[in-house]
Order: sequence, then C-alpha cells, then structure tokens
Amino acid sequence: MIKILTKAKSYKQFVNQMLENPLFGRGAKTRLAEFLGVQGSFISLVLSGKQEFSADHSIKIAEFLKLDETETGFFMTMVQRDRASTPKLRTYYQQQLDRISKEQAEIKVHVQGKQIEASEQDLSLYYGSWFHAAIHMAIHNIKHRTVSALVAYTQLKESQ
Repeated sequence: MIKILTKAKSYKQFVNQMLENPLFGRGAKTRLAEFLGVQGSFISLVLSGKQEFSADHSIKIAEFLKLDETETGFFMTMVQRDRASTPKLRTYYQQQLDRISKEQAEIKVHVQGKQIEASEQDLSLYYGSWFHAAIHMAIHNIKHRTVSALVAYTQLKESQ
C-alpha cells in the first residue's frame, strides 16, 4: 500500500483511491463516516476539496484503512503538508515525505536484490497443504490481515 500512498498527489486522492478499491467493497464512504462518527456529507465535502480532515480524523482514517506504522506516518505527514498554511511549512513536510519515499525505495531495492530460492522440502511443505495457498491469497484482502481474521476465515486453529 505504501506504493499507492507515495504516488498519490494528496491525502484526499489517496483516501478516494482506497475507498474506491474493490477490497473495501460498496459503501466504503458510509462505513468510514460511521467509523469517524461524522455525516457522510462531511466525507464528500472533504474528498471534493471543500473541507479538511482534522489530525484526529486522519489517524482514525489510517486505522480504518489498516495502514501499518510506516504508512500511517507517511499518511499523517501528507495530511499535515496538505493542510499547511504557508509555503515554508508545506516544503518542510514535503521534504519529510521525500525522505520516507527514498528510504522505502532503498528498502525495496535491498529486498529485490536478494535472491531467495526455496528448497524441495520448502516447496513440498508449501504446496502440500491447502491452507498455505489459502492464507497467501487471503492476506491480499485487507479484512484478513490479522491472525484472528485469518483463523476465522480459514477455520484453522491459530497453532496451525
């Protein structure tokens, strides 16, 4: 998700993209409004550019979108940049965003540069049970990214 975040021009564009993503399903804006304790019309006003989310709203949005710690930090900095009232402050936050983007790119290059090969035993273990592939596919859905959600979804025991 960090890739989508870093490519977004504004936090509003990112939130719009995420809410329109099929992973969140229909009615995502309504569920977000309920989660934030605001009217749906407020969400529409913000996403159309006529209002702004507060920092309190923004941290709850990060929670709603299930952003990890790095993504949440990036998102919150985007919000501060977009809400900044002076060019100097906007530049300050943009520099922070650029630094985080650069760090993420370096991590990606480091991970991609490492060649990992699975042994026959590893492959046999992975493909030998249905649940490895089921979990692999399930975690692509935001709703299934916690152990408890995966346990409920697959009906496996947590110890498996």
